[in-house]
Amino acid sequence: MNINDSQFINNITMEGVSNGGGAIVNEGNLIVYNSNFTSNKVAYGGGAIYIDQTAINVTIINSNFNNNSVTITGGAIFTIDSLFRANMVINGSNFTNNKALSSDGAITNG
Repeated sequence: MNINDSQFINNITMEGVSNGGGAIVNEGNLIVYNSNFTSNKVAYGGGAIYIDQTAINVTIINSNFNNNSVTITGGAIFTIDSLFRANMVINGSNFTNNKALSSDGAITNG
């Protein structure tokens, strides 16, 4: 999936509907370029992006993650499994005021 010059604002994923990803649930290759994720909310993991264990390559460039929140973990980005083997590259991106009640506010590798 390629996402360019996009805005994801005030998206909400309800508990019991999805494990996470207020804006995106990724199960493959993901490229995010010059995009903004603002005030997205989710119950479980990844206020903005939830990366499933089937992901292969994840690249995030020149993007902003602001005020995303989650009840459990990974305020902005959550990867589902500690055995996660995808190649992840994040360059030129900002993480500001992302919140998780249980742990890491920005990024959690489950």
